[in-house]
Amino acid sequence: MSMRAVIGTVLTISLLMMPMTARADDWDDFVDYMTTQEGMDAETLAGTLEALEQIHLAPININNCTHVDLEQISILTAEQVADLVFYVAKVEGMKTLGELIYVSSIDYMTRRWLPLFVYVGDYPTARRRLRFSDSRHEVLTRIDIPLYERKGYATDDARHRYQGSRIAHNLRYKFALGDRVAANLVLDKDQGEPVGRPFQLGYDFVGGNVMLKNMGWLNALIVGDYQVGFGEGLLMNQRFAMGKSVQRMGASNAIAAKTSTGETNYMRGLAATIGLTRGLTLSAFFSYNLKDATVVSGTSMASSLSTVTTHRNEVEMARRQNTSEMLYGAHVGWTNSMLRFGATGYRSHYHLPFYRGVEPYREFYPEGDVFWGASVDYGLRLGRWNLTGETATNGSGVATLNRLIYRHNARFSAQAAYRYYSPRYHSFHSNALAEWGVQNETGGYLQVDAQPLRQWQLTFSADLFHSPHVRYGIDHATTGEELRLSTTYTFSQRHSLTACVAWKHREQYNIMHSQQRYKIGWDARFGAFDLRTHAQLSHYSDAAGKRSLGYTLQETVRWSDRADRLRLALSAAWFQTDDYDGRVYLTEPTLVYGQSSTMLYGRGVRLAATARINLPYGLMVMLRYTFSRYLDRNTIGSDLQQIAAPWQNDLSVQVRWKI
Repeated sequence: MSMRAVIGTVLTISLLMMPMTARADDWDDFVDYMTTQEGMDAETLAGTLEALEQIHLAPININNCTHVDLEQISILTAEQVADLVFYVAKVEGMKTLGELIYVSSIDYMTRRWLPLFVYVGDYPTARRRLRFSDSRHEVLTRIDIPLYERKGYATDDARHRYQGSRIAHNLRYKFALGDRVAANLVLDKDQGEPVGRPFQLGYDFVGGNVMLKNMGWLNALIVGDYQVGFGEGLLMNQRFAMGKSVQRMGASNAIAAKTSTGETNYMRGLAATIGLTRGLTLSAFFSYNLKDATVVSGTSMASSLSTVTTHRNEVEMARRQNTSEMLYGAHVGWTNSMLRFGATGYRSHYHLPFYRGVEPYREFYPEGDVFWGASVDYGLRLGRWNLTGETATNGSGVATLNRLIYRHNARFSAQAAYRYYSPRYHSFHSNALAEWGVQNETGGYLQVDAQPLRQWQLTFSADLFHSPHVRYGIDHATTGEELRLSTTYTFSQRHSLTACVAWKHREQYNIMHSQQRYKIGWDARFGAFDLRTHAQLSHYSDAAGKRSLGYTLQETVRWSDRADRLRLALSAAWFQTDDYDGRVYLTEPTLVYGQSSTMLYGRGVRLAATARINLPYGLMVMLRYTFSRYLDRNTIGSDLQQIAAPWQNDLSVQVRWKI
């Protein structure tokens, strides 16, 4: 009997014996999970969700994919990608995604979310030739219309007056030829930005790329906008944003096409990955990208790269693309069933040199116009134990992050991680496990995932962190802690209960403070209706005696007809907080490729409604309306963003055409 037959028989028996208690997760569950984690960078997270949603809308056949295909799913680690490809080849194709339980490196959270991005299809014996009849086209456009006016449109100050309309608009075009050729074009205009000059093609942001993959020794080639991620992210990681409470158990080494409207955290140029020999790959990349920088008054030097991506008035336009970064580098990686080793290096040059300033907290900030960095990443697997890590240097300081991972079985795993980021270390493109960033920090992290019962999942994490050098707002060394416990109990396919408790204790502006967040949610499905009831409580306290409390109650209802021609969703929430420190976060129904996390403080109500209509000939029309009414104020926002009313409502229209 073949290996495939044996595994298929065992799997069939186990599935028959398994009580049907698992509730299938959908995209909204995933977005809720991602956006409610602490420590997320909003811009990078939005780009990550956009890229993953594109894969979700066109899932990958796990029986007909390569390393490069799976590497585009950024929730997977390099180890998991290799193990999945090996397993599929070994059994000559999966019969069901339930077989993920037999891939030892696939932990519970990965098994939970991976079905959103892959499916089990035919296992081909040979890859098909490219035919133009296999080509696919997609045009997607979105218009956001605020039904109010902000102060910036009517101010008498010409330098600060918004020069464009209140309407935001973006346009996307995607082309795919089979599974080996893809192209993207993205145009985006934010609210307040003018159309036409000084923007090329009339839009503030214009981006795109062409990607070839799985063509013999050429694993991937990208011309245009792309993102890279190597090792643990100490040197370079633009692909994935994760909070500390959701740590991946391993590393990722890949280049990926940028498909989001995000205007930061990407490269523009050329990148390629080639297979040298079995298990040995080489990635090389070159980028020349215009960037926004904050210029030191009276000089031609920059104090930092700007994270503000809007260009609505003369002040914001003055810093638009006022500097450039030319960067080139490479990564070489080798892996087999037990060992993994990689090395990465890059060198970059900025048009405007950086000036670190004289403030004590800026003592080790980057200075000059030329920077470089190098790192090695590594992994060792011995049975149930894994050791992974990365060590990097920029010539002045060192950063290292190492993990010890233990996987007992599919129902229990644990990892411990230690990090040391020297105050002298810095990389503009780093993104890794950290409280403040990959600089001036040490810490120890522990995470345990357990499934005591088939219906009950527990995740616990703890992080102890220390900053040995002064920071902005803190004039001495400081230490803090963060704890989190989350659990999900699935009563049946239609009912589940989730709860999360998070506690953080750290210093800010030389005052020690504590933040506790509690969340409980009940999800239920009744026929075509999906009901979600979520309640949150936030409590803030500090050593100066301040106390702030915030809470919210939210109900979300979703409905779709049997033919999936019409989908409706409505979310209603009531919130009350003492002030900003007691703020709460909501996850709401949104459009395709839309961010759904909303932060609220004060007292009021919030509504969000969406309607999606699937029409013939590949057309889809989607509407979204949101309404906020504050009961404790007469205006919303401040400065140029102020709204002279206690209410705020927005209308969005999205149209997609697939050919």
